[in-house]
Amino acid sequence: MGQINLAKKMEKKALDLLKKSFPLTIVGAFFMSMVEISKHMSHQKKQLSWQMANGKEKRLALLYQRGRCLSTLWQAFSLDPATNSKKFSYLAALMTVNCAEESQDEAQIISSYMEFSQCCQLIGCQQEWMKYEEMAIKRSSYLRIVGRELFIIAKVVASLAYMKLCLGNLYLASELGFRAYEICEQIRKSKLSCSVLFDLFTAFFLKASLIESAEVLSWLEKLSFRDDNIIGKACFISGCMDLMLYASFSYKPFAYCLDFVANNEANCILMSQNGIMLSLYSSMAIW
Repeated sequence: MGQINLAKKMEKKALDLLKKSFPLTIVGAFFMSMVEISKHMSHQKKQLSWQMANGKEKRLALLYQRGRCLSTLWQAFSLDPATNSKKFSYLAALMTVNCAEESQDEAQIISSYMEFSQCCQLIGCQQEWMKYEEMAIKRSSYLRIVGRELFIIAKVVASLAYMKLCLGNLYLASELGFRAYEICEQIRKSKLSCSVLFDLFTAFFLKASLIESAEVLSWLEKLSFRDDNIIGKACFISGCMDLMLYASFSYKPFAYCLDFVANNEANCILMSQNGIMLSLYSSMAIW
């Protein structure tokens, strides 16, 4: 619902219930980061061996729940503009990796590597960003192309497309974006599809490929309005404004875009998406 502070508070409470503490202060975050880095290095050096004693399934379930909470937590901190949020986001992402590695679930490990890579990209840690991207790619090459493992592959390809887009490699970003979209359609993951389509539109738009941009935008419109995905709708309107302003192409009239912004500017989900809202308001102002 876009309530970032409440989300962080509830995730921390959930972690307490799962017997996993998370620091409240920047000093606590620093010392816990040292502990988590040490733990991560030990995981890299040796393989954990599970004992087939009673309680294994319960332990795995606990690690999975912790990982889910920590994943949401690092993403919530990444949306927070506060000065120290980057450090908390990094810590939560690293803890997600450690939970995944302790579980020895290959799909979880790959997913956590991609999340950590994305986190490092957002906070500007280029060396770790590239390192964990490569590690995720290598491990995902051994996954089967079925079920949950196919979804993990889709997330990896989608993340790679976004990262290549950020690096300015538009050709590779568009190629990966198409592959990610095809997989998402195959496994019917519409939320991920919307994100992939907007990145794909951006890649084509920056390549000045107007026909492909309009085609991808039509896919995004159909998908986001079918599923009533407000973030997908906002991305679609943002794309329409970009085409009007910078390509002199009116996919939707300006009045249509203005009505959408006026009717949804108080939407708490959109209010949490700083990048999308900045794009919409700046486009309106320029127009």
